[in-house]
Amino acid sequence: MSRRYLGGYTPRQAVQRLSRRTISPLLIRATSLRRHEIRDTLLIAGSPRSGTTFLAELLNQIPRSAILFEPEHVQQVPQAKHAGITWHTIKDPHEDWPEGQHFFESVLRGQLISSWTVSHVPLARALAPRTWIVKFVDANFMLGWLAANFPVRPPVLLVRHPCAVIASQLRRGWSNPHPPRLKGFLARHPQFTDYLETLRDPTEFAAALWSMQTYAPLMLPKPWPFVLITYENLAADPRSELSRLFNAWQMPLPEGIVDRALRPSGTTDMGSALRVGSDPTSAWRQTLSTAQIDAILRVIQTFGLDFYDAGPKPELARLAAFGSSLPRA
Repeated sequence: MSRRYLGGYTPRQAVQRLSRRTISPLLIRATSLRRHEIRDTLLIAGSPRSGTTFLAELLNQIPRSAILFEPEHVQQVPQAKHAGITWHTIKDPHEDWPEGQHFFESVLRGQLISSWTVSHVPLARALAPRTWIVKFVDANFMLGWLAANFPVRPPVLLVRHPCAVIASQLRRGWSNPHPPRLKGFLARHPQFTDYLETLRDPTEFAAALWSMQTYAPLMLPKPWPFVLITYENLAADPRSELSRLFNAWQMPLPEGIVDRALRPSGTTDMGSALRVGSDPTSAWRQTLSTAQIDAILRVIQTFGLDFYDAGPKPELARLAAFGSSLPRA
């Protein structure tokens, strides 16, 4: 059976995914008898293919934890659509949103259980989980709203080099045939409206979307209401980055979590750097042409996101200072 038929997964991954989709929801519903406290839920946000599943599976080393997978996915979760969520929903921190309040309370209490949301929960982890790890790939634009409206520990914003993100998207066969005209973003940041109309290439469109997804949370007032982690630092020094994260959460570092950091996630492509043993922070050079790399860097620099360049790692001082001298909406 081909990987194309299996939806991009290996045969083993496909079997695991099927068992988790069918049996894990039943086990969770049957054994989760107590009211789950929102304070016990951990949030991860990032652009698609930025490493959010990788980080979620690291955090899954927390005893009695389970991953709640992309509950904001409007094509897979009808409740999200009913709450008014669309692709790239944008909410300001103190914006009134009763439908979202109700929806995300059910998410953060571990009540939104379906074959999609628990598709990454092994059967052994489906027995009365006490810590939910909610992994988002379309929540960057409402990260401030989530942090302001629920008593959660600081969410994680995971940022990865746009060239690595776009290279991974291309390996998956994803495309961006149109420029990302996100009305909510442009209403808040109209200075980019005319520039977006000059873009002509799908690589530029993908870079512009990554830029918006990164720009919006970084423009929130400081101190940021999230813990910022770069994929590159996490891959290079997992002990230091994870220790920093768990210190922010005032939680002990789980046993075995650093060893788990050396393994690829369940959604890692067969041809990815982690699976073939090469450096995951620079392997995108093998996928993207020089012209594509140049186009991506031109776009992100226009958004002022100059903490990434042609090198594999971010300039951390620039990243930490981002937004300090830029005009705010």
